[in-house]
Amino acid sequence: DRLAIILQAYGLFFVLATVLYRLRSWMLVVLVPFITVAGAFTYQVVGHAPTLTTFDEAFTVNGVESLVFDGFYPLFPVGAFFVFGIWLGRIDLRSDSVAALMFGMGTVVGLGVHLVANRIVSVFGLRTDFGGRTGDGMFHISRLLDTEPHSSMPTWVISALGTSIAVLGFSLLVAHRIPKVVQPIIAVGSMSLTFYIYQAVLTNVVPPTGDTSIGLEWIFTILVYVSFVVFALVWSMWFRSGPFERALRIGSGPRVTTPPPSKMV
Repeated sequence: DRLAIILQAYGLFFVLATVLYRLRSWMLVVLVPFITVAGAFTYQVVGHAPTLTTFDEAFTVNGVESLVFDGFYPLFPVGAFFVFGIWLGRIDLRSDSVAALMFGMGTVVGLGVHLVANRIVSVFGLRTDFGGRTGDGMFHISRLLDTEPHSSMPTWVISALGTSIAVLGFSLLVAHRIPKVVQPIIAVGSMSLTFYIYQAVLTNVVPPTGDTSIGLEWIFTILVYVSFVVFALVWSMWFRSGPFERALRIGSGPRVTTPPPSKMV
């Protein structure tokens, strides 16, 4: 009851991926700004405050609306990250020059957009908060400069996308040179769904942050990560994917080979 679970959003994205992965690369690139701009409008005008959607509400009108327009992870605009990721996966990420470009451009865009937007808001005294997460049901142009986390505004989407690309580019550069250093991260990445469920369950059973000291919060966070890294390293000695990932594959049918990136551009 204290977590904004993202799994239902991933479920929607993966269903859409059955169509999206067939699109040409230029179509995916065009979709990213379209979803971002559309989301900046729909997130404001729908105007319903997002709630933590329980399982029995997921398939109601409110649940679908939350999933598509005004929830914590709405398709518009959070889907822009997913679409961009499909496009990014078609690039040769084994290349050092590509990784360096991702790190450099991602850093400039991620930090630049954030700093410039906040500077404009400060200099001109603009208002970006209009009644909470989704606002008052009206469109406000100044709110487009809101870079607060999960604001769903274009400045946040672009900034978050930039910093994500920078982190990925940096990680690739490290992995290409000293692969043993990133082996624990690779092990955890092979079972990201299992890790998500693990941290979600633990987070929901510990006392709220307001009832504990910052020291205990740090200890809890470190223990969560360290314990799972150890589990992932041990598990990966015998299996290529995590327990929940293996469970999902039981009814998925035979593996289908997708066309190589060169034939999808």
